[in-house]
Amino acid sequence: MPDQGPVVMIGLQQIYDKLVALERDVARLVDQHDGVSKASADHEARIRVLERARWPLPAVSVLIAVASLAYVILTR
Repeated sequence: MPDQGPVVMIGLQQIYDKLVALERDVARLVDQHDGVSKASADHEARIRVLERARWPLPAVSVLIAVASLAYVILTR
């Protein structure tokens, strides 16, 4: 029989401990993901508010420009 090298023995307690640690890590990652999802939704809502508040600025500037041009044309 050929030499098969060193033998590694892993007990059931070691497997169980690693499984419990893995389960804790996965639970922590799920909690972090939920937090990131909530923050992302909050940022999305804030961006939408800023986008809605921004559209009048170009319209107001166009109206001022047209009014200024009309004023210059009519006062000459």
